[in-house]
Amino acid sequence: MFRERTKNGISDISSSEGKLRRFTFLCNLIKSEKGLTRKKLENLAEKRIGSPFQNRTVTQRHLIILEKVGLIEKAGGIYTLSSEGKALCELAQESKATTQLSFEERVIYFKTMFTSILKEQLIEFLEVVQQHANKSRKEIISSYFSTELARNLWSKATIEKNLIRLHESGKISTFFENKFRCMEMWLEDVGLIKREKDKIIPKTNMEILLDEVRKESDIKNKIYELMGAILVGQTTLFDYSKHREEFLKIFEKAYSLFKTEADISDIKAIMTYVCVNLLKNKIIMEEEKFNALIKSLWSEGVIRSVMLGRDGKPAYVALSKPI
Repeated sequence: MFRERTKNGISDISSSEGKLRRFTFLCNLIKSEKGLTRKKLENLAEKRIGSPFQNRTVTQRHLIILEKVGLIEKAGGIYTLSSEGKALCELAQESKATTQLSFEERVIYFKTMFTSILKEQLIEFLEVVQQHANKSRKEIISSYFSTELARNLWSKATIEKNLIRLHESGKISTFFENKFRCMEMWLEDVGLIKREKDKIIPKTNMEILLDEVRKESDIKNKIYELMGAILVGQTTLFDYSKHREEFLKIFEKAYSLFKTEADISDIKAIMTYVCVNLLKNKIIMEEEKFNALIKSLWSEGVIRSVMLGRDGKPAYVALSKPI
């Protein structure tokens, strides 16, 4: 029922999935109770959150998106949080589903969007906005769905039919509005664009942003620098000699938050938690720097051991003693 047409993005989206805070709420539900199947999670979402989760199809779309962007995982029909999902839940402030995202959520969702399957379709969206900066929203919608990516992501016949209708009547179809509005809301939520009447206005230097996010090899080590420029302003690069005490304080707290019964802790969740908190304090630490620092902490004897996951990458860490 929910098959995707291409690896270039996620096609089964609607404006009902446009509020990123709802994804945070679902992640918190998964954190709150173990052994959640889809049916149990649907019942829980309807009971605790309400609209729009009275509609099971909407709930399923949320869960599929969360799984595809790597915030949750499903094994044996049971939902659990990924490392990134764990960090999101610990960092997100408790608030209503209708309020704006917190600083921490914006950073994590920005990272999630541009290092996941969503990357290409959202880059295309921002490129069209940049190229048609003085055009109306209707013209931007027409241009977006005229791209090769859109024609591959959705049915070419459906795209053509709706483009003809738009050009002949001047009215945006429900199909176009639902798909486009969802992506528009995501990018509004993280602070990249804003909608003003019939205009879409970039809130950052789109040319510089696009130059960076297009780079396959570099984007993961530009996340916090980019979000620092968008959300913080003036920042400083992490310096171990200057920021050691601050880093270790956040690191120890993160270790405790993500520690298992086996007294080991999720290193990927720790990394996101530490990097986001440092950014809030105007300090830039990218993942590459964090990984290098883990080796230094092991050499210093702070870390007792690092365990690899199935992919051969560091997955868990154990401390020698309290920091």
